[in-house]
Amino acid sequence: MAGVELFKLTKNDKYLHTTIEWFEWYDGANTKMKSLINPKTGGIYDALTPTGVNENQGADSIVTGK
Repeated sequence: MAGVELFKLTKNDKYLHTTIEWFEWYDGANTKMKSLINPKTGGIYDALTPTGVNENQGADSIVTGK
């Protein structure tokens, strides 16, 4: 969300591209090729661990922007 706001304020494409990369990481473009997005709620799981996804969802992980 911060990257989108930076892009809106500055119109600098680097912020938009970085934001897209960050989102893609959460959507599975990471070392485990696992999505950290809860498909039912749109929330974000807490972490990517050496064995997979930590499916805990703290309050800081449920901001969806919807």
